[in-house]
Amino acid sequence: MSRKSSNLKKSNLVCLVLVAVFVLCTIGRNAEAGSVVGMAEFEDCVQTDQAITCEPKMSVTVPISYGMWKVMEAVNPLDEATRIEVTKSPPMFNYPLTYFHTVSYYPHEQVLKEPNTTGPCFICIDSPDSNCPTCGLTYIDGNSIDHPQGFCVHDIIDSACSWWRGKELYGEHPNEAPFSTAHCLKMGAVYFDGFEIGEYIKSYEVSVKLMQGGEEHTIQLSPDNPFYNTVHDEAYSMTFPLKAELVGDVDPTEGPLELDNYILYIPSKPEDHPMVMDYQNNMLLVPREEVSKDGGELDKVGISFYKFRTQAGNWRVSQAGDGLHNQLFHKHNSDLMKLVMNPNAETTYLVHGMKDFKDSMDFRQGMPRTLKHNITYINNSLVTLTMDKAYIKTIETESEGEIVNATLEKYTCFSEDGLLKVKIKNIGYLQADYIVTVTNGTMNVLNEIPAQARILDPLDEAELKFNIWTYRGNLETSDEYLITLKSPTGKVYDQVWVRFDTDKYTTKYSWDLQDKNTASEAEAGVSVLGDSTCDKMVDFRDFADFARCWLVGVE
Repeated sequence: MSRKSSNLKKSNLVCLVLVAVFVLCTIGRNAEAGSVVGMAEFEDCVQTDQAITCEPKMSVTVPISYGMWKVMEAVNPLDEATRIEVTKSPPMFNYPLTYFHTVSYYPHEQVLKEPNTTGPCFICIDSPDSNCPTCGLTYIDGNSIDHPQGFCVHDIIDSACSWWRGKELYGEHPNEAPFSTAHCLKMGAVYFDGFEIGEYIKSYEVSVKLMQGGEEHTIQLSPDNPFYNTVHDEAYSMTFPLKAELVGDVDPTEGPLELDNYILYIPSKPEDHPMVMDYQNNMLLVPREEVSKDGGELDKVGISFYKFRTQAGNWRVSQAGDGLHNQLFHKHNSDLMKLVMNPNAETTYLVHGMKDFKDSMDFRQGMPRTLKHNITYINNSLVTLTMDKAYIKTIETESEGEIVNATLEKYTCFSEDGLLKVKIKNIGYLQADYIVTVTNGTMNVLNEIPAQARILDPLDEAELKFNIWTYRGNLETSDEYLITLKSPTGKVYDQVWVRFDTDKYTTKYSWDLQDKNTASEAEAGVSVLGDSTCDKMVDFRDFADFARCWLVGVE
């Protein structure tokens, strides 16, 4: 069975029964909390050559998600009460990387003019046998590359040639001054290693903390280490024996990124270069169709000297730099321009600016390289605890909370650059779980917005970020989102409307349209109308483009 198909899909789980003698099931009413609890009493038997021995046991199965805790109390007539706290770390997707090739960051063309005052002669030298080619020799690992110097164009006379490669750089020249040009491929100083991206492996940890009297003991479970038994733990000293098992996920994880069609480029040489030292903020994710593994295609990442030289024959119609477009340098700088305009912009190639990868880079020295991505929305895993027969209480803690503010930051209309931030606070006196939901008001939300949860101590605050996809057919509308703060039991603590307008200017042509969204902020419990206009000219050639606007938040 594959990893994907082995996910435990139990959305409609009512209870988990082993060899059941007595079954108690409690069904949560709140879907976001995933409050499904199953308990069963049974006999745990061991058969040996001599006999079979059985002991009464009880099993409890609970769901647990990042941002929430599950609290229980087990009371055995022979022991004092044992408090059990279950928490889960943010699930992380680990994408293994396999080396693909090494490419220049900025391959570019240098054009050199070699004057010839004595008449036609081969002043530019591009022979592979020459020890002094005009463009110089290029070496890799001490070995000279065939045809490293690029190519030559000989005896150019303006009256005979209305155009020649490089003329846009040098302009007109008199007939009596013939010359040659050398067209050199320069690779630049910085190189990137490219990696193929494998199928993701999901990882997280579930912590089970036991507290009895003044003693504490914490158990760690993970998909790689799903079983635990106190019998085999020499450090365990409590009188409360326990077996624990991470059963699986209630539902498959939503939206894992499929990255097998991309190459991840990481700056690698020279080691002391600023881009290499700050590689997390300079990694680029490029679709395979924009990459040439062996350099055999023009205008793709990875251009080779050989392929560059094949352009010698079209010097009468080509321009300097032709064949060297769409390199890492161009992709990187197009994204940097976006970030200059808006630091929260959704980038096309820069990994650190993509909403799915922000703040999730972790390439530690000496560790296998993997691309990592954290998810923070509610995603329940099932944990089964087997213990001596006892009375089990599940405890839900409620503590008053508030929405401190909800902010829709400035973004460019018709883009994926929006960011919705919600700050919440525990204003009560107990540690508690809080769930934040974002639901649509007047707008049509294309994708469901996953709820998020956080555990907060008294007076603690947390800021949550949401991905939001909306569609508007009429740009002259007021739009709104309802932000709700509630407990896992469904109690609503606070609600805030975030409202904003998108105004359409009176223009003759659709491509004259200007839109701009400014930040709209809502204080706790107060509905605030934010202003929205457009902060840059956008060229729309199609009426369908003119008629729609996307607002996207970043997680």
